Amino acid sequence: TDDGWNILDCTAILLYLIGFIARFIVIEQAFIVSKICMALDLFLWHVRMLRLFAIRRLGRLGPKLLMIYYSMKDLVFFIYFILIFLFGYSISSYALITTREQVTWIANANGAPARNYTLTNDGTGLWYWEILRNVFDWGMWKVYGQVNLFGIQEADNTTLTGAINDAYGVTTFLLTIAFVGIANVILLNVLVALFNDTLRKVGDRAEDAWAFHHFLLVNEYTKKSVFVPPLSVIDYIFQLYRLIDRCIKNKETDNTYGSIKKTIELDSHLSNRVVFNFKDQIKLDGFLTELSIHFCTPPIIEKPQIKLYIMSPTPDPCAFSIVKWPDSNGQNYYEIPPTTIKKMSGIQKFRIDANMRLLSGQFLAIGFQRGSGSPYSIDRDEYSVNLNHFLNISQSGKQSNKPIVFTNYPNKGAAFSFSISQTIGIVINKFQEHGNILREKIIAETYWKKLINEIIIEEKQENVLSKMMYNDDYNAQNTRIERSITTAAIQLDTERSNILPAASFNEDETIV
Repeated sequence: TDDGWNILDCTAILLYLIGFIARFIVIEQAFIVSKICMALDLFLWHVRMLRLFAIRRLGRLGPKLLMIYYSMKDLVFFIYFILIFLFGYSISSYALITTREQVTWIANANGAPARNYTLTNDGTGLWYWEILRNVFDWGMWKVYGQVNLFGIQEADNTTLTGAINDAYGVTTFLLTIAFVGIANVILLNVLVALFNDTLRKVGDRAEDAWAFHHFLLVNEYTKKSVFVPPLSVIDYIFQLYRLIDRCIKNKETDNTYGSIKKTIELDSHLSNRVVFNFKDQIKLDGFLTELSIHFCTPPIIEKPQIKLYIMSPTPDPCAFSIVKWPDSNGQNYYEIPPTTIKKMSGIQKFRIDANMRLLSGQFLAIGFQRGSGSPYSIDRDEYSVNLNHFLNISQSGKQSNKPIVFTNYPNKGAAFSFSISQTIGIVINKFQEHGNILREKIIAETYWKKLINEIIIEEKQENVLSKMMYNDDYNAQNTRIERSITTAAIQLDTERSNILPAASFNEDETIV
């Protein structure tokens, strides 16, 4: 696990076992190893007591412990820099102040520069392991202000002359001034400034961080055995037996991913998000056949939308790309039929009626539309992203193949599981086959009904257009007839005016 306290526990237990076993070996070296391991183990268990303060809100001990923890990161940054200057100063200055004890120049009687010299032990035996501590001890304490350059007591009980008043000593004196100025004045003040900045930032969210760590501690102890040590070993043996028995009896263990049973009674709050569990990475190629979701918040909308996506990793550990499978009809998702989703909490199983093929190394992601429910939260190393952001990238044409950045929650996860089958195609029973036939019939009826409606609408539009064109032709023809009648009437009037003077009338008033 990624919990630092568990790492501390494992280290302390390992040191204790080494010290306990070495105690039974009656030789001096084994006794030394045992004594050192036991002492370090005692120190770690005292540090382990700080875990009790992490859950105490009284006196704000928990938030203060978090402030100290985050300040340690700044201290590591300071140690990186101080070690560079420390090694440079210690090695160079120690080499200078020990030169007179290793090389002795024989002076000439006439005062000329010496050309003859002698080496201590003829230049042999100058290396010994204690010299490493002597070099480190020479420079280390000057970081804490103990600037002593004369009469240095070394680890091998010898006394080092130090920086006397010669060329070596003066050079060492100047190096010491530079080193102490950098270490005590510049770097320490920078460290204090970093501490202040970290404490200010952590102080604003200390309460939230403390509540989160308090939850992790309570959650950890809910999973522990009800028996006290050493009786807890019985419970662990029983759990190991159940695990082995499950692996032997369940032949589909390697083809079943995820978990829906070990919940912590908390909602994962995955509404309007796309999620997958990193621990459920596909190991063997196969087809998705079944999906189970343990709902904490039930679906509440009339037609819940829960879609399945296949995600493939990229070189960026937090970015994943969407994969289209061969029979996806150009889509990059499979939507669970809304009619199969019940408006209730608890475990719901869904049969996947699509040749959704997942390859080794890929992940199955689930997208929950707002109001479509949310599963329980479990420890599965969750990766999730906002659904709207996910859809904007996956449906944006040229950017549909662009990797999508997910947010990692190592201590969270969604309570769902799914099964993978290596069989090509999908094995269904008669009821499912009948249901598929009905579904295809409904789809066909919907398609033809839509097509027929479009044809009727087009015919109506053509009739209206033809009628309008007929009316226009009819009006134009009537206009031409009226003009012809008017012209004929004018001509007739003219002829009558010429004929009437010579005409006579019968008794029925007809023109003769």
